[in-house]
Amino acid sequence: MKIFVMFSFLMLSVSPIWANDTYEKTLFGRLCEEDSQGQINCIYKIGKDLEIWINGIGLPDTGVTFAKSNVEGDFYATFGMRHLCVIISGKYLMQGIAFISPKNGQVYKDWETCQAGH
Repeated sequence: MKIFVMFSFLMLSVSPIWANDTYEKTLFGRLCEEDSQGQINCIYKIGKDLEIWINGIGLPDTGVTFAKSNVEGDFYATFGMRHLCVIISGKYLMQGIAFISPKNGQVYKDWETCQAGH
């Protein structure tokens, strides 16, 4: 009983740190620029094992490039056909997940909001 109570207390006291580490790192790892033709391009560097390029954000021919992604690394990415967002996952479940919209380059905590793109 004491072990369970102590473990529960420990999880409650540190869980805000893990609330969504993946979302935070994806958000802070984003760098977007507008080129001379007005096209917006973003690079997302998350951890040491993930780099994604999204070129022509919001255009009909937007390109998503997984420049660096390792499923066994600290972070990796996949693409969700249902919601048309890039899914960022951490090595550990407690890190949470994040979603990137190719429509606007924004980072979201859930796929529903990402799919809506606002």
